[in-house]
Amino acid sequence: MTLTKLRSKKELRSKISKIKEEQHINKILDGTDNIIFLKRLDGGIIHINRQFFNLFPEYGSIKEFTQQHNSIFELFDNDDPNYIDGNYFEDNIYELLNQQISHKVKITRQERTLFFRATMKAVSLEKNKEEFVITLSDITQLEHEMQKNIQQERILQQQAKMASMGEMIGNIAHQWRQPLNTLSTLNTLLFLNYEENDSLSPKQMEDFKKRSNFLIQKMSTTIDDFRNFFLPKAKNKSSFKLKSAIEQTIGFMQDTYIEHHIQLVQDINSEIHITSYQNELEQVLLNLFNNAKDAHISNKTINPKVIVRLIKEGSHSSITIEDNAGGIDPKIIDKVFEPYFSTKFENQGTGIGLYMSKMIIEESIEGQLTIENHNEGVLATINFTKKPSFRQDKAPLSRASMKEVCSGCHYRESYKKNQK
Repeated sequence: MTLTKLRSKKELRSKISKIKEEQHINKILDGTDNIIFLKRLDGGIIHINRQFFNLFPEYGSIKEFTQQHNSIFELFDNDDPNYIDGNYFEDNIYELLNQQISHKVKITRQERTLFFRATMKAVSLEKNKEEFVITLSDITQLEHEMQKNIQQERILQQQAKMASMGEMIGNIAHQWRQPLNTLSTLNTLLFLNYEENDSLSPKQMEDFKKRSNFLIQKMSTTIDDFRNFFLPKAKNKSSFKLKSAIEQTIGFMQDTYIEHHIQLVQDINSEIHITSYQNELEQVLLNLFNNAKDAHISNKTINPKVIVRLIKEGSHSSITIEDNAGGIDPKIIDKVFEPYFSTKFENQGTGIGLYMSKMIIEESIEGQLTIENHNEGVLATINFTKKPSFRQDKAPLSRASMKEVCSGCHYRESYKKNQK
């Protein structure tokens, strides 16, 4: 056998071995659930695995794909700022290869949109050639779930806003009742004076004008106060006293407590400043006060009482609101922070008040909200210890922004303290 034939056989074995190796690699690449592109930096496509053609059957082969596109980057949508487009990959390819950071991309083909997490990594299959692999992991189902959750969150916030508006109107009605009754009495007295004397003196008219204008102004001020309370503002933190936030909230709901003969005990002498969102905190406090009120009304509590305390122990501060309305059934107490969970009748609450309150306290205020049975009722505690920013010096009080929170989530049943 000549030397030439030996060399030919050796080259043939080498080619066969290389083909078998490529076939083995292709089988591995085709067996994954991810889309894999092997590409040269100079633009040539080396391999596209089977998963790509499974998801995009309009391309029958690598040849068909390369006839229409130079790179998979050309398939990436560029109409959504939440996802990276193909131009970004093309313009930053060397930086992306060095970083090996994944990016979310979106591909829309034939009225169908799929979402992927794209990663790039440099590889070396042949000497003196720069190559890289693009991996696309299908996250379509995950993205749909995330979008659904975002939409659900928007619905919850909208429902919370509507509930807050309803609560605002209800509280305005309560605060208007007394001046309206007084105004009605003034009108009656004015008419009786006219009937009795067949005329009215200038002094009587002036007195009626002053008193009625005073009452009307008070009612107008009530509307302005509530409008400012519920109006979302620029989301900026401010330094304020926790005591001021509590007193401001009590000012909006104390008339309903008086109407239902609920004793409100305040132990809020501590002077504590925090830097946070005052309006959002007041929304949560209003919700907790209304929950306690609703529980007393529902359970027809004898000698109803609500105690609000402002507590400071070292660097830890908290606000507690405690009632004696009988407590929450232990079977459901673990569910009170779930969205839409409520023991109210359908026309009484949406079940999102405590869910939104907890979200506000933990995400905006950066604290903790807990609900537990305590003594003869429920103890709600807001802890400001997650990322505290407390100071004991005086600071100017300014109003921050709010996330609307439903204030009607009544979370109890007729669970009395004497039930076993």
